[in-house]
Amino acid sequence: MDLPSLDRTTSPKDLMYHSDPQNYFFWGGSALDSVQEMLELAGKTSIRALLDLPSGYGRELRFFKVAFPQTEITACDIDQDAVNFCVETFNVKGVYSNSDPLFIPITDQFDLIWCGSLFTHFGAENWHRLLHFCRQRLEIDGILIFATHGSFVAEFLRDGLLDLDLDKKGIQQILENFDICGFGYTDYFGQLNYGISLSSAAWVNLFLQQWPELKYYLIKQKGGVIGMIHSHSYAQDN
Repeated sequence: MDLPSLDRTTSPKDLMYHSDPQNYFFWGGSALDSVQEMLELAGKTSIRALLDLPSGYGRELRFFKVAFPQTEITACDIDQDAVNFCVETFNVKGVYSNSDPLFIPITDQFDLIWCGSLFTHFGAENWHRLLHFCRQRLEIDGILIFATHGSFVAEFLRDGLLDLDLDKKGIQQILENFDICGFGYTDYFGQLNYGISLSSAAWVNLFLQQWPELKYYLIKQKGGVIGMIHSHSYAQDN
């Protein structure tokens, strides 16, 4: 993607950049591709307000800033240094997040929420809490896009091609639960309620049926990227 005005400034604290500098901007561009595909599906031509949760140090946000120059963008992350970097570097709004999604201190409404890598770090209970938060913050006809770890990632774990910072016991546990019920989760070592989740397409489909006002689309099968639209027609009827 040719974005000559893209700001490539990075922070020395950005672990995502320093762990994989060669692919850092590729993944940012891939996120923008997903957003633009979902906008086309939804028939939207503009975005008034966009929430990037979690923003990190702006891997995706910098692409959104260039592609949607008139959009009010909010960076939200539990890493306060990351939020400060985004505010100072990309001239966006910033909000410090909360470990409990229901207590994220945001009251604004958005017509696009990008949640690139948070469901992938949560167990099933926090999936409910995070989706509830996003649902409350979405405008009618607003779009939520989020990533999951599905069967593609599960096979990489199984074949030893990925470890996602899990030890052998954690990998065994998450794969066993994934194989049994379609959802597996384990905490990172030394952390509580934050780790890695695997979710099958069938499990995600069943989970999302609890929110019938959110129509969903699978944008990228291998990446497990889900796009959802807050249905205006459902809201009118209910």
